[in-house]
Amino acid sequence: MLDCLKEGRHVFCEAPVAATVEDCQALIEAASSAKSVAQAGFQGRSNPTYRRAQPLVDAELRQVISVHAQHHRKTSWRFPAPDAAAEREVNWRLDPAVSTGLAGEIGAQQFDVAQWFRGGRYPVRALGRGAVRVHKDGRAVADSIEVDLIWEDDVALRYQATLANSYGGQHELFVGGQGTIRLAWTHSWLFKEADSPTQGWEVYATRQEFFGQEGIVLVADATKLAAQGALKSGAGLPHPSLYYALVDFVRSATEGMPVRCSLQEGARATIVGILANQAVVTGQPVTIPSMSA
Repeated sequence: MLDCLKEGRHVFCEAPVAATVEDCQALIEAASSAKSVAQAGFQGRSNPTYRRAQPLVDAELRQVISVHAQHHRKTSWRFPAPDAAAEREVNWRLDPAVSTGLAGEIGAQQFDVAQWFRGGRYPVRALGRGAVRVHKDGRAVADSIEVDLIWEDDVALRYQATLANSYGGQHELFVGGQGTIRLAWTHSWLFKEADSPTQGWEVYATRQEFFGQEGIVLVADATKLAAQGALKSGAGLPHPSLYYALVDFVRSATEGMPVRCSLQEGARATIVGILANQAVVTGQPVTIPSMSA
């Protein structure tokens, strides 16, 4: 990737962008002087429903109280290798020498959403724990983890990830004084507190109920869709987030559109994931160095 940047090639790098803090810092330095488009594949920033929800953190929630996120998927992370010699290369995610674990390989995507929604502020401390709960096949990388990321203002993100259970899938919750935003990658909802004021845009809102709580479905271009009589059909995204990230990359390269997630931002989010994994592995608190967006 460094060679591509030096040669002026456009670069799209999947998340996480590196496996070590040192490599992330090298990417930040290289990308800062690059004259080509360099986009990190942190997909939330291109996701239309997430882009619709992000301004509402300040406008609707006002004060963020806490953040919760999870990634639950019933899978093993192990793939069949053609022979014993290829086992380590094929199953690199299970090799603690190169893998950044669930926190780094998966969690970094969701940590980036939290950092973006919090105005580009990064947490300052990570606490973590993890274990092999189900896939007892000799692996050393935990199949279930919990991480706490704590910001300077003491707001915390509680993160859970497991390869042993699929309940609840992948989502994030931003809890505020006047409401809660729930994000689930193809859909998002706003749950307002009873004493929060009603906004004019809510006239067009589709509503859904979750466990007795009514949520306003957050849809990009809701007013336009309502005028077309297509609001309900537009409540969920027709494509996965990666599609929108790749479209944005192509538009940046061909039309000069600003990059949704710069390589520098991606490297900082990756650093948070790497250090969160370090907290999981060691069981000790880890300080996250100051990083400016």
